[in-house]
Amino acid sequence: MANKSNNSNQTITLPQGGGALHGIGETFAPDLHTGTGNFTVPIALPPGRNGFQPKLSLVYSTGNGNSPFGLGWGLSIPGVSRKTRRRAS
Repeated sequence: MANKSNNSNQTITLPQGGGALHGIGETFAPDLHTGTGNFTVPIALPPGRNGFQPKLSLVYSTGNGNSPFGLGWGLSIPGVSRKTRRRAS
């Protein structure tokens, strides 16, 4: 069939790669008792003292109200604090 639009026919090919793209570990789970949807996005944190590494996630629920993180968003823990005082040797 002749091309009447004077545009060249182009074939787009997908790039070949070794799977460099991957998910961030997010999960979605419906709550069948309340009818809400819950979406969790883990936040990667570096290890702290003595190898302690807390697990922190940003959590969205269709049933949550407004928060400092936006409508429906919250943290997986009640709060975050930091101690800067050093222990005496």
